[in-house]
Amino acid sequence: MLKRLLLSFTALYTVFSMGFSQSIILSGEFRPRTEYAHGFKTLASKDQNSGFFTTQRSRINLSYSGLKSKSYISVQDVRTWGNQVQLVENEDRAISIHEAWFMPQLDKKGLWALKIGRQELVYDDHRILGNVGWAQAARSHDAVLLKYMPNDKSKLDIALAYNQDFARLNSNLYTTANYKTMQMLWYHSSVDKFNYSLLFMNLGFQVSGKDSLNKDIQDTKFNQTLGTHFDYSHNKFTLTGNIFYQLGKQASLVEKDISAYLLGLEAQYSVLTNHKLSLGYELQSGNSQKEASDKNKAFNPYYGTNHKFNGTMDYFYVGNHINSVGLQDIYAKWNAKLKKFNLGADLHLFSAAADILNPANADVASKNLGTELDIYLDFSFSENVKCLIGYSQMLATESMQYLKGGKYDETQNWAFIMLTYNPVFFKHETIKN
Repeated sequence: MLKRLLLSFTALYTVFSMGFSQSIILSGEFRPRTEYAHGFKTLASKDQNSGFFTTQRSRINLSYSGLKSKSYISVQDVRTWGNQVQLVENEDRAISIHEAWFMPQLDKKGLWALKIGRQELVYDDHRILGNVGWAQAARSHDAVLLKYMPNDKSKLDIALAYNQDFARLNSNLYTTANYKTMQMLWYHSSVDKFNYSLLFMNLGFQVSGKDSLNKDIQDTKFNQTLGTHFDYSHNKFTLTGNIFYQLGKQASLVEKDISAYLLGLEAQYSVLTNHKLSLGYELQSGNSQKEASDKNKAFNPYYGTNHKFNGTMDYFYVGNHINSVGLQDIYAKWNAKLKKFNLGADLHLFSAAADILNPANADVASKNLGTELDIYLDFSFSENVKCLIGYSQMLATESMQYLKGGKYDETQNWAFIMLTYNPVFFKHETIKN
């Protein structure tokens, strides 16, 4: 029976593939990661035990590219080893759809396209919008994306999203921890050795509760992020920058305006053939603990791949440090691409962007939060099997303890080893002559 189905599929595919170019690729990803943690994301307390666990992401991906259309589906399972019994009969949400979209071409020249469905939104260096690929689940959006590419040097994307918990017939109440509505415009252009992007994103978050008369309140508060990402390259030198500003309303029943910003600049220089050195500074504004303000001044890098920035121990903006004192990050990075492996080290000097108070006496504390060292090594066993190993150490200050709790003078470290296997199960291409 199976043989007949395969033969039937092959025959149908042969018939429909005649006359035009198309490509079908069935691939996978298996990514187990073992981690040791003692003070990861927040300071360890006195006599705290260490964590040790293995998580795994497993994906099956199917892509299709044909006559004036593309489509893609990615099914994934994310789990911690041992989180279910071995003789499991049923498991809620064991399998999820990470991506499922189709993209028809809208004109004969292929300048316009419409991407519809669950999809990753990844732009520039992932600072504001990224797929958070380090996280085993990763991030995707349910959206419609209009794409316009008039030439090789210019691109325009417009995204629209409107979310519901389920198909409500008499209400627009939305209780999932996500934005209710999103509109995004991204424009990119290149001029010689200079590339720049302009981004505008409008987010609407639904808030609900009771007023002073105990009446139900349901409202949508909107905030906007706008700014630019740019990079300039000349010979062995590269300069990269981010400038973003946020305004609008805070997502709360209390009426409060937002006025926040992010500034970042990084210089990279290639030493010899295989070595790169980088120096950078990033400032994200924050709220002072000393002086209350009628505005929320804390920048929120909402949907960026925040693990990529501000240290890999995820002390800042990875599900934490929101509406806090902001951050200043002075960092230096070194990377060497050798024959069989890559080796790198990052050093971060963290400090607050706004005042911190000592909770014991309400005095203003030092803004210095600590120093983090990240070391990593990656290499390949074969063409589609890779290994990444890392170790990080946080040397925190008392001010970090005021923010995070725990004990700043405890050992704060984290280590991991991750294998990634990307097999291609099936690939077929038909090229029209």
